[in-house]
Amino acid sequence: MPATSSMRATVSVLACFCAAAAAAAPRIVCDRPALDFGERDEGETVHAEFVLRNVGDAPLRIDRLRPACGCTVATLDQPLLAPGSQTVVRVDFTLRGRQGPQSKSVTVQSDDPQTPYLTLWLNGIVTRELALDPPYVNFGSLAPDAVVEREVRLVSRRPEIVITNVVSDHPRIAVAGGGVPASGARSFALTTVPPLEPGQTRATVTVLTDHPSKAALRVFAVAYVPPAVRVLPAEVLLQRSAAAPVARTVVLYPGAASNFQVLGIDNPLPGVQVACQPASGGSYRLDIRDLRPAPEFDGCVIRVRTDLPTRPDIEIPIRLID
Repeated sequence: MPATSSMRATVSVLACFCAAAAAAAPRIVCDRPALDFGERDEGETVHAEFVLRNVGDAPLRIDRLRPACGCTVATLDQPLLAPGSQTVVRVDFTLRGRQGPQSKSVTVQSDDPQTPYLTLWLNGIVTRELALDPPYVNFGSLAPDAVVEREVRLVSRRPEIVITNVVSDHPRIAVAGGGVPASGARSFALTTVPPLEPGQTRATVTVLTDHPSKAALRVFAVAYVPPAVRVLPAEVLLQRSAAAPVARTVVLYPGAASNFQVLGIDNPLPGVQVACQPASGGSYRLDIRDLRPAPEFDGCVIRVRTDLPTRPDIEIPIRLID
């Protein structure tokens, strides 16, 4: 009996010891996981430090730092922390090209069983000493005769800086008022100048200021005029290696012209049948049959005649491909 009691006591002590050993674990803590860098200029780089502590009762191993993007670089002083010790995560956030409120994160991956992923945050506002708002002007989808204006403002922490001249490189997107703003101006308007060609019209607008080191800024502008009729596909492609005649379908959809009529088809391809019939939504379907990859067909054009004064002829080219 005494021997049995002694063995039970020994087992009990060992069980308590094992339980205590099993409970030992690291624990990662950051007292300030979010830092605010305030308002900074876009040319700067923010440097921040986060202190990490191991408040557990076992060594802590930090395996990895994962910044949210390439503009943020994070380094670690010490990856192994004994209980009660600390280390520093140093974060560099490059502000170049950024503007407005910013929030960047760095994820700390460790062997803490309760918090294997700890997120550190760097928050603040990036300002520019000199900028244009908006930096990009989109006039959207317009009719060819549309006259639309969009305002662009000069944004600067220095109220004395003003615009001295504005120049556009495209005659269809011009500066309202001729380009030379009134004395002390900090804004101007871009305007479309009809007639606008179908498709995209792009302009680069140069804005001159009296800033001593940033005298020239640029704003990009674009306007889009949909075609009167959309042709899908825009061309008929034939494989040179095709052994047998093939058929192709081309659909004419209403674009800027909501209604149009097909008056006739000019088909220069001998032996090829072209049938045109109305389809849904005001569109027309062209069924082209008995197409052959003959060399004389390469570069030929099927011409569709319409009642549209802006696009009386729609050309559908034939092209041979390998």
